[in-house]
Amino acid sequence: MRDANKNIKIDAALFQRYVEGRCTPEEKALIDSWYIEQKRLSPSFDLEEDMLIQDLQEVKARLQQYTQDNRRPKPKEQRKTWLAIAASVMLLGISVYYFTSQEKNIIPQQRPEIVRSDTLAVPRSHSVRYAKTDVAPARSGAILILSNGEKVNLDERHANNKKIDKNLTIDFSKSGQIAYQGAPSDYSTNEVQTNTIVVPRGRIYDVILADGSRVSLNAESKLTFPVHFNDIKNDLYLEGEAYFEVNKKVSDVQGKRHSREFVVHTGESAVHVLGTKFNIKAYPADKSKSFVLETGSISLLTPSSPTALLIKPGQRASLSNESDLRLEEVDIRKELSWKNGDFYFEDNTLPEMLDQITRWYNVEVQYLGPVNEQRYISTISRNKTLKEVLEILESTTGLTFDIQQKGKERRLMVIP
Repeated sequence: MRDANKNIKIDAALFQRYVEGRCTPEEKALIDSWYIEQKRLSPSFDLEEDMLIQDLQEVKARLQQYTQDNRRPKPKEQRKTWLAIAASVMLLGISVYYFTSQEKNIIPQQRPEIVRSDTLAVPRSHSVRYAKTDVAPARSGAILILSNGEKVNLDERHANNKKIDKNLTIDFSKSGQIAYQGAPSDYSTNEVQTNTIVVPRGRIYDVILADGSRVSLNAESKLTFPVHFNDIKNDLYLEGEAYFEVNKKVSDVQGKRHSREFVVHTGESAVHVLGTKFNIKAYPADKSKSFVLETGSISLLTPSSPTALLIKPGQRASLSNESDLRLEEVDIRKELSWKNGDFYFEDNTLPEMLDQITRWYNVEVQYLGPVNEQRYISTISRNKTLKEVLEILESTTGLTFDIQQKGKERRLMVIP
């Protein structure tokens, strides 16, 4: 049916023909299917197919009240209003149509064109404020994988709020945080055993490691770390974004004073730490990684650099393709905005902004057409709901958005 409909334009004339019963079979089928799909995906939907068709006919009948009697002149503005309402209803069906066809792996060949006639401005889209679905901001939650492979869901309440792993107690009685408690291990006799904490999209979590260091994990992040910390070197592995507060430890190894080394690996790069506060952003899907130092001192070793790069407080090292390394002074407050409850966008394109937003709210994004490469600067609270955030973006980007939900899947529709 899409081949026959791909050249159909949605304009005032089409709606006029529809309510007067003068549409072609293809035009009528297209409009009817949009309306039925829109109703079917409504959160309050509970109608069978035959009832949907009846409902559509009732809407059509109400519209016809204003157009069927050609012998009696109708106020021009009144007619415009009803046609505009019809256009808005059908336009909402466009995003629903793309949502359902995407699920069925059907790619529409061409999006029906919305045009502007001389007598009626057909709305290009509705505002996201009218979306029936909203999404709350990220909350605490994670999955902890113990050294024996056991998985502990930290998003649930447990009768016993503690676990034992390699003689260390893991306390998760506090909401949004786990803490490793116990005496440090003897490096000379114990092999390295690790735990992994996985923070999914739409979640955040804090970890207090066995050496007392603290790590705050952003949404869609994973950290693998030693259960016991030894006195020489400890390796951690990060995917995603995390803020570290590392305790500086000096120990006596074979009669010599020695600073314990703390190393965070991201792919082929590694950050060497003695005691400091810093942030690493290293999502696998991102084009670059960033390493920002708040206090103390860290060094960054990359595959392309023969020597480690020393990063000073207030500096950010950006790494693209594991080879293009750039060091610059930055505003620490802005760089750590995610930890302080804000989205901070600086010279970001819309897709780059939505990468952060969809990760925070755990939604998928779908573009119903191309968007420009314009860049934006903005600060938005992460405590707002998704709908509130998108209303701000509508006012600054000139685009409109919709939020669709089917079952547990939520999708953010971008309407150019």
